[in-house]
Amino acid sequence: MFNYTTTKNDADLHVFFNGDLDIEGTELIDEELIPFLLNLKIVSISFKGVPFVDSSGMGLFMKLIHTLKENDVIVTVSEIRPEVYKVFELLEIPEIVGEKVFV
Repeated sequence: MFNYTTTKNDADLHVFFNGDLDIEGTELIDEELIPFLLNLKIVSISFKGVPFVDSSGMGLFMKLIHTLKENDVIVTVSEIRPEVYKVFELLEIPEIVGEKVFV
């Protein structure tokens, strides 16, 4: 089951993803997280708790990053497990969303 937690630090918001990023997380991210994040300036997302991302999760991740960037939210993604990042690299996600997103 996918969920997330947040902590606020001055102007930054840190989002911590937990669980598999798959179709089950779609409603949570689309309807709850994205609208909340659009009101911010800087968002940091930690993937430390994400052991697996499937194709629907990749699409959801891409939508999240593109929506935030389109709304001038500075977004970074960190702590991606090597096995998950390998899939990101195979699909050229860093090139698509921008290398600076991944820290």
